[in-house]
Amino acid sequence: MKYVPLILAATTAMLLSGCRVSFTPTVQQASAGNGMAAATEDTQVTERSELIAATMQVDNPKVILRAQTSLPPGTVLNVEMKPYAKEDAFEQIEAGQVEPDPKPVLTSEAVIGDNGEMELTVLRRPDNESSYRVDLMLIPDNQPEEVHADVEEAIAEGSVPVYSNGKESSGLLFSAIISEEEEWYGNHFTSDMKPPAN
Repeated sequence: MKYVPLILAATTAMLLSGCRVSFTPTVQQASAGNGMAAATEDTQVTERSELIAATMQVDNPKVILRAQTSLPPGTVLNVEMKPYAKEDAFEQIEAGQVEPDPKPVLTSEAVIGDNGEMELTVLRRPDNESSYRVDLMLIPDNQPEEVHADVEEAIAEGSVPVYSNGKESSGLLFSAIISEEEEWYGNHFTSDMKPPAN
């Protein structure tokens, strides 16, 4: 009980400094009957998130992508920004009821460094009045020869169909949505890039 003020002070300091704080119940807490459900440990989403943990920060017109990975140095991640139709409502976009145009308006590549960190990737949003999906993809076919086998092995269990430059392949996909500037996720926010819902 004597640590409660210390924990509250530390949490408040982290929140005020912009750090993200999340509390995940442990298996022991869930079994102790405190009403919290334990997070499942063996899901594909968790495995993908351990392989690549990526965020997207939007400060119009800049879109900044960062990622920490457990991938070998030299691995290439493909980035695409795909526009939604003007008539697509944000509620439809967020619920996954509509898909963006498969043809990207922006493409980029990011290379993984020695520490597993993706090089900082900055895109320039072409139109603040449009909604976009930003895709971060790990595609084995796009890898340099020296890391190709390692990447294929790393994603063997969790690969999904991905579309890069209009071509279908298989790999890992992480996405985040940018809405029109005046909408909720239109400007001045940071979002986790997530794998597609199963």
